[in-house]
Amino acid sequence: LYGEGDILPAYQPRDGVSVVGEVIQASTVEALLRDVLNGDSYRTVGLRYGLSRSVVERRIKRLAERLLRTVGIPGLSLGSVAFVRRLRLNREAVELALSQVPNPVISPEAPPLSRAALQQASERLRIDSPHVSHDLALFHVLFTTGLRPLELARLTVRDGVSDTGIVRSLSQVRVEASHNGKARPLYFTSPRVVNALHNYLDERRMRGHGVSDAQAYGGLCPDSPLFLDPYGQVYALEITEANGRVYHRCRGMQQALHQLFRYAGLPAYSSRSARRTVIGLLYEGGADEAQAGLLLGIRDNSAVRALLPRPRPRLADVTQNLL
Repeated sequence: LYGEGDILPAYQPRDGVSVVGEVIQASTVEALLRDVLNGDSYRTVGLRYGLSRSVVERRIKRLAERLLRTVGIPGLSLGSVAFVRRLRLNREAVELALSQVPNPVISPEAPPLSRAALQQASERLRIDSPHVSHDLALFHVLFTTGLRPLELARLTVRDGVSDTGIVRSLSQVRVEASHNGKARPLYFTSPRVVNALHNYLDERRMRGHGVSDAQAYGGLCPDSPLFLDPYGQVYALEITEANGRVYHRCRGMQQALHQLFRYAGLPAYSSRSARRTVIGLLYEGGADEAQAGLLLGIRDNSAVRALLPRPRPRLADVTQNLL
């Protein structure tokens, strides 16, 4: 999983000023969203405010996500706010949500991490975490799969371990576990993630967390969660309803990840930041948007690009070495 490098440099905007590490004023972000709702393209709005197209798109999406989480936007879901057409179709609902949330300040996104930066974070986690085996396994699974907190909580021992007790190299995110109700492949092929999972599951057996009397699945109950909290308790799932829609979440797993990032020296990071890092590493390895989307459960390539645009070389550089 890990190798050389630093924070990935290829994701700076190419067609405008860089605003990484800079907070755009809340009023400006609102203005960007209103202009797009009125029919202007991301590029047109960017030129108007001296920002790149990608920066405009990211800020608008993050503002829409915050509105959705705080006051709700009827007709939209977390998976649909990335699409400008859906925002425009629900323009009145979006503007109503804007009026109900004062000062929706949108902080800059944490940049994707390189393999070397991830290795450094895992080493710090090994030193500072009070629950090393649990946190290292969770860290490695998160940064090799891009799973969401709810999906991590829904994984079972059977999803990660074969009946012979060996970590599965290829499994799947089941329909019941997936955030969008679509099964997709799940890979545990990195030696680091395999080793971290084995160490964590060994500790679970030693502590008697989720064990069974049978020898299959390494003595663990196959239908118990793959990740229990450090004290052997299930990360509880919550179901709420708002605006006629049912939402599932797992606060316990979200909190566990928050603490994990803090111990790893990444206090500004989130599961979304981890997904962006996974996409960046996939790009670096030669994967395209469709492959990244398949791994992360994102069906539309444009939604993958909204998370992290794929770096492209300048045409002048490409043509220089054609012959």
